[in-house]
Amino acid sequence: MCTPEVLDQLSCGTCWAFASAGQLEDRFCIHSRGQINVTLSPQDMVDCDFENFGCKGGYMVPAMDFLQTEGTTTSACKAYRDDQNYCEMKCDDGKMPYEKYYCKSGSMRIETDRHLMQQDILENGPVLVPLLVYEDIYSYASGVYEYTTGGLIGGHAIRAVGWGHDEDGYLYWICQNQWTDQWGNKGYINIKAGEIGIDSFSISCMPDITVL
Repeated sequence: MCTPEVLDQLSCGTCWAFASAGQLEDRFCIHSRGQINVTLSPQDMVDCDFENFGCKGGYMVPAMDFLQTEGTTTSACKAYRDDQNYCEMKCDDGKMPYEKYYCKSGSMRIETDRHLMQQDILENGPVLVPLLVYEDIYSYASGVYEYTTGGLIGGHAIRAVGWGHDEDGYLYWICQNQWTDQWGNKGYINIKAGEIGIDSFSISCMPDITVL
């Protein structure tokens, strides 16, 4: 019921918008028992979140703060363009209602403890997590990823949707990326706990269902 499509951020450095909008849409679906099942617009955030830098990248805390104060609309209203545009408070077609979806005020949650991250996912839904991208991650296809070779490319943000344990009992995080379902394991990756900064912290918020 609440299984979001794997998206594609294309050539823009907009992981911060995709992952944070995706985290919120996941929780709208979960906490409304599937009644609010929409794809939220990263483009609206890219265009209008002036605390971040559009296609040049962004930060997770300001992104989550933007979702609390300004919210974002749906991708049906404002589609992704792989570019930063003027901030316009209207839908692409000029006809659809420009409706916003928000994080509940004061609900931002930052965790640095793995057990509390697990608890948040279990009780509330996926969380937003940072990681460092090294060259070998591009060739990931299955199994549990841990860094082996290649230079550092830069920072990235994705959603941790669950966890598991490998054959030795070691924790790994199940994450959905936004590099299409042709990358990784149909768009997903399992990352060994402690690797590439994946569980240095998590950020989440609760959906403000009352305003809809």
